[in-house]
Parts: sequence; C-alpha cells; structure tokens
Amino acid sequence: MNPAPLSLAAWLQRIEDAHPGGIVLGLERADEVGRRLAVLNPPVPVITVAGTNGKGTVVGVLEAVLNTAGYRVGAYTSPHLLRFNERIRVGGAELGDEALIAAFERVERARGDTLLTYFEFTTLAALDAFTSAECDVWVLEVGLGGRLDAVNTVDPDAAVVTRIALDHTEYLGPDIDAVAREKAGIFRRGRPAVVGQIDPPDALLVAARECGADLRRAGVDFRGEPAHKDSPAPVARERGGDPSATPSARLRGGAWNWRGRSREFIGLPAPDGAAGGWQANVAAALAALEALRDRLPVDEEAVRAGVAAPPPPGRLQRIVRGGLEWVLDVAHNADAADELARWLDGTKSDARRRAVFAVAARKDVVAILAAIGGRVDEWYLPELEAPGMYPAADLALQIEDHGGRVAAVGKVEEILPLLDSGAGTGDQVVVFGSFFTVAAVQTYLGGR
Repeated sequence: MNPAPLSLAAWLQRIEDAHPGGIVLGLERADEVGRRLAVLNPPVPVITVAGTNGKGTVVGVLEAVLNTAGYRVGAYTSPHLLRFNERIRVGGAELGDEALIAAFERVERARGDTLLTYFEFTTLAALDAFTSAECDVWVLEVGLGGRLDAVNTVDPDAAVVTRIALDHTEYLGPDIDAVAREKAGIFRRGRPAVVGQIDPPDALLVAARECGADLRRAGVDFRGEPAHKDSPAPVARERGGDPSATPSARLRGGAWNWRGRSREFIGLPAPDGAAGGWQANVAAALAALEALRDRLPVDEEAVRAGVAAPPPPGRLQRIVRGGLEWVLDVAHNADAADELARWLDGTKSDARRRAVFAVAARKDVVAILAAIGGRVDEWYLPELEAPGMYPAADLALQIEDHGGRVAAVGKVEEILPLLDSGAGTGDQVVVFGSFFTVAAVQTYLGGR
C-alpha cells in the first residue's frame, strides 16, 4: 500500500528536518544535485540580484516590467512573509502547492544520498519549477552573500548588487570589504555587473574589474534623479534621439528621470511613499534591463507600468485601518533602519508615532535604536515564536536606556489590541525589525 502523499507543510518540515544544522555555505552540494536535475544551464537569460538591502525591490521591478512586456518570468526570493509559495513565482503568480510538491519530489529523487540544506533544496526546487514551466527569463535573489550561495550555481547573464552594509558578519566576514567580496561572487567575466550603490565599497569595484565583468555603476553609467517642473512630457528615447518621438501624459508629482548608457526615460512614475532607496533600486533594475536589451527588449509602456507597480509587501507598506496608519517595513539591520528613519522624517506630522519592534538577537540593536529611537513616541514589543529573537524584556531595557517609552511587552494577540484601542485617529504605527515582525502584524491586520 502506497503511503499518502505529503502535504506542502509536511514537505517543508521534512526538508528542514533532513539538515537540522541551519545555514551551511558552499556550492558543492547544490551544484551536484543541480547537474543531475539539468537545471544549471537554462537556455534563457538569468538575472541574479545580491546585496544587503533592496534585493526584493529590484527583483519585484524586474519581474513587473518583464511580465508586462509579455515574458513568462520565473522569480525567486527569500524569505517569505506569510507562506512559502511567495518565494517562487511564475508569470507573476505564486506557484501552487501541487507544482511545488512536484518540484520537491523531483529534487528528492535527484539528490540521492546528498544532504541538502533547507535553502539549497528549495532553491533547486525553484530552478526545477522554472524549467518545467518553460519560463522565458529567470530573476533570482541571492539568499545570503553571493559567492557561496546556492543561487550562484547558475551563471547569470547579468548580475545586480544593491546597497551593501554590515550584516550576517558571522558568515560573510567582519568588515564591509569582506562582505562586498562575497557579494561580488555573482559577477561573471564579460557579463554585465550592475552596482546600484552610488558609494560602493572599493572591494566590490576591485572584484568586478579583477573578474573581467562589464561594470555598470550607479552615478557613472546610469543614474536616477528627480524630474524638474520644467521637464518635457514623459518620453523614452535613445540617448541623443528626438525627445518628441514618444509623446505621453504630463508629469505627475514624484516623477523622476533615469539615464543609462544608451537609453533614457523622462518622467517615470513613483508609487506613493517611495523612498530614496526605492529609486536607487529601481535605477539598478533598469540598468540590468538596458544591459540585456538585445535578448530581452522591453518597450516604454512596460517600463512605466513595472516601475509604477507597488513595492513588494513589507517594504514601506502602508495600511490604513480604523483611523490608524500602519507602516510595515522589514528593515532588520542598521543600514535599513537609517533608510526607514529618512523616510519617517519626510512624513512628519502632529500625530503620535508608535512602533512595533522585534529583532533577531544577532543584530546590532544599539545601532538600530540609534537610527529610529527619537522618532517614536512609544514602543510595543511582541514576544514572537520565532528562533533566535532578541528577548522582548531585554529589548525593553535597551529602549528605556535610550530614553524611549515602552508601552507594552507581550504576545502579539495581547499587545496589538491595546495599541489599536489606545491610539488616536491619524496616529502612525511603524512595524519593523524582521520579517517575522511584519508577518505577525500582517496576520493580525488580515484577521480583523
């Protein structure tokens, strides 16, 4: 008698239990099984995205533009917020449970006696799913670092590195140059290497040149900049071409321009609440598309529609409920907290600001609090059932030491209703610190 087929939840638990050691960097295992699956040399373009902050936005813009242009896009991101299916998308839709299970089964058969980590197994499942779905292009987000990440078993046709900051130093090295060298591991000789940071670490640029990549730098080979009121109507054109060749609508508030090596877009839209970091990430995504325009041509309308699409969930995501504005952001390191602080400074009002904050114990809590602290009137600290989190009671002491007021500490279902009932109309609630924190609040808001 054949055993009952496993559910998606059972498969995910099985994959996690098979290699309980957690993160183990290295390409040997994923490369070996990937070759057996025949998924490491796709006949379609591949764009790989690495960096400390901004990867999800770059992937989201590439996915939106290319799907709008008529391509069948396979997009892979991690981690997820509410359900695993978010990580693997085909044609803009999350892969269903049946397709995921089928991919897991194929990876399981191919791995033989090779032990795979959770991330290695699920990455190979994504590549297998994209192969089975006959995607026209793959857009892959690196999970950790770059050089030794399972995603790097596939040679990208274009690689993007977003902003780099100190994070995951226990795996990537103790200083910014060490982290940069790990990120640069996704660059390939003779292929476009897009650097989305205006002031990148020197080690990143040195690594790109040493490997012989086609380096494309923000501020040098491409740039995003605010559109001026006296700018012409929005157009996309070849550099030096006729600006009236593609008439379009008048400029709207928040419009910005992008200029690359051979093409420019004037008067691009920006979604509500987009921050400076968003523009830098979108500029890098457009540079990757420019680099691959011979293989992946996209027209002006696809670019405009893709750029105007909302950012991925949990990236300055704004939800208004019952007179409260909730701002959900997965900022979970000091650099991301700085970016969130700049955004908050641009949205000041007379209303009170409350924060819901939980963070991993290995993060630089002092630096995160230094970035955000003075902008928050009171703090709500959930005790999350997630591994490796900073104890909420200890976090309360840190916040009070920094002069903050802690309003509540406890389980999510206990403290969020207190916040809900105690806050005034028009108050702002900022939720940040980890994917787990944002996911908990999303679940709470979605269940109301």
